[in-house]
Amino acid sequence: MFQFINKNIIICKLFATLMLAFLIMLTPLTATAAATPTKLMLNGLDITAELHPQTINDHIYLPLRALTEKMGAYVSYADQTVHLTYNDIVITLQLGSKMATITYPEKTQKNIVLNTPAYLWRNTTYVPLRFLAETIPGWQIDYDTSQKTVNLDYAVGSQIEIDGKKLCYMTTENGFGMSRYRYLYIDIAPIYDALSSGKIREVTEPQTEYGATFTVYDYYALTDILYFYQKVPTSNDITADKALFCYELYHMYEGIPEFGKDSRNLLHAVNANKWYVFNEKEYRAALNRATSHLIFSSAA
Repeated sequence: MFQFINKNIIICKLFATLMLAFLIMLTPLTATAAATPTKLMLNGLDITAELHPQTINDHIYLPLRALTEKMGAYVSYADQTVHLTYNDIVITLQLGSKMATITYPEKTQKNIVLNTPAYLWRNTTYVPLRFLAETIPGWQIDYDTSQKTVNLDYAVGSQIEIDGKKLCYMTTENGFGMSRYRYLYIDIAPIYDALSSGKIREVTEPQTEYGATFTVYDYYALTDILYFYQKVPTSNDITADKALFCYELYHMYEGIPEFGKDSRNLLHAVNANKWYVFNEKEYRAALNRATSHLIFSSAA
């Protein structure tokens, strides 16, 4: 009888010890969630509220999918394995493990040891920021300890420089004012170049009158409005007079084009107030490529 009671006491003590250890393991995450969050700046844009960075033992962690999708990357999961694909580079890591593998386009691999492992919290995978910054090409990271601010700069590819001003940002708006989007592209140069190369010839301002209703497209309907900026625009900045450059695209869906068979598409350079017969094929392709690798987008 004494031995039976003694065994029960030992089992209870062991269970209590394990529970205490488990609670201690959870304490840093719980405390971090309640603490003042680290401020995160992405290319000068404050995205702290969107990403909710966490700090544990002086290590900064970010939600993997929320951040990398802004950078044009793709994340997939298989049980405890996480795959991050970016520009044909695949980064594989295990939750709770310090080991990661990078697979390059030529199928060569490189093993990396993380200072701290990735973890799952509230169904979200958190990865050490330093690991991402040192692994993904093009990232520059700086931590301001006094301000508790992480400045993460991502190289925007082949920026457009006109009159000494680098254009890095672009917004689009549909012609009927139904939707408006702000984009920070990895590369907006091909879009701008396609607007220039797509010009077929200069024409006068079209005089074709609007159709009776929006269901009759026998006029030049405004399809796209493009604004180019140096800095991230606010909703109030999405106007032609506040953008460095503005272009409008028009398309005649039905009826007879005003300037010949090839003039169903027109381009209006708003700043110069010039009109052009326009071939939009290259522009549409460039826009699709850019939006499939965008860094940041949001409805305005």
